[in-house]
Amino acid sequence: MCHFMLPTRGSYIEHNPNILNGKYGVEAWQLFEKEFKKNNTKPSDYVVKIFGGSSMFAYEADDKEVQNSKINIGLKNIELSHKLVQNNHLNVVSENLGGKHSRRLHYEIWSGNVWLKRQEVGN
Repeated sequence: MCHFMLPTRGSYIEHNPNILNGKYGVEAWQLFEKEFKKNNTKPSDYVVKIFGGSSMFAYEADDKEVQNSKINIGLKNIELSHKLVQNNHLNVVSENLGGKHSRRLHYEIWSGNVWLKRQEVGN
């Protein structure tokens, strides 16, 4: 399971390239790649369920310019997720993306089942 908050670290943040941080989508994927190699598996051996990418602030969801701009982090996270899926031929079995609501996921590690609860912003 991965919960990244930003697609990339950005060039303005110093970091040691040998230390990966899973809160950045690109680095989270690199951490997964290390695990694939360590366990002698490949990405296509797994099923993928993707959730998230909501507009984080109520005004983002209502402002068309913000929805399509570079500052819409949720949209950028969705774009990265789709790029990773396409580039790595991942088997997506479920997704719930975008919108203007928060999500609460309940993940059952031994079965892979995920239950989703949504709540609209401001409620």
